[in-house]
Amino acid sequence: MGAASPVSVHIFNANKWRQNCYVLVDSAEGHALVIDPGFDVDDISAYIADRQLSVTAILATHTHFDHIAGAATLQDRFGGVKFLLHADEENILRDVNIYTMALRLPRIAAPNPRIHLQDQTKLRFSNCDVVAHHFPGHTPGGCAFAFENLLFTGDLLLRGQDNAPKLPGANKAQLKKSQDEIFSRFPGSMLVYPGHGRAVALSELHAYFTELQSSTKGLV
Repeated sequence: MGAASPVSVHIFNANKWRQNCYVLVDSAEGHALVIDPGFDVDDISAYIADRQLSVTAILATHTHFDHIAGAATLQDRFGGVKFLLHADEENILRDVNIYTMALRLPRIAAPNPRIHLQDQTKLRFSNCDVVAHHFPGHTPGGCAFAFENLLFTGDLLLRGQDNAPKLPGANKAQLKKSQDEIFSRFPGSMLVYPGHGRAVALSELHAYFTELQSSTKGLV
């Protein structure tokens, strides 16, 4: 973000999966934008309420349970705020409680109302556009959200992802294509806020995935 930007990013990840929820705050206007609210919903709610922020929207990079567990609760607590997801995520969302049951977690309520976004959908926030970019692979409707020099990527660019268990909706070939598109579409100076782990420059992730591909080339 530019030096004069009133927007700050606040991270909530005190949960078992260390999943990152991001709350973008426009301190000048008193507005908040929530990305991927998981199991830290009480902390997220308290943060918003204590600062008397108005929630503009909730955005979902994808709808695996750890990324949307708190979305419906936030809608209830903050006046039915709109929940935006790609249409291709509906099947993943429909089956979300298959996995909560298997893990003996509380049932997750589906967010409503839901608004479907598309590739290049724009949402105005703090006099700038938040732009949705559809990148399937981790899930069919996976998205990254670009805002100024920030990129919120969900689980599209996780280190060690090749060793992770196959999750619902995953397609390895599609994911690789989407990763390549991300690296070609955005400058390396973009700051990536991933679904798990620390924020990092896109150039660092590009170097990591390039080395990973080189080291595994030809392996069965």
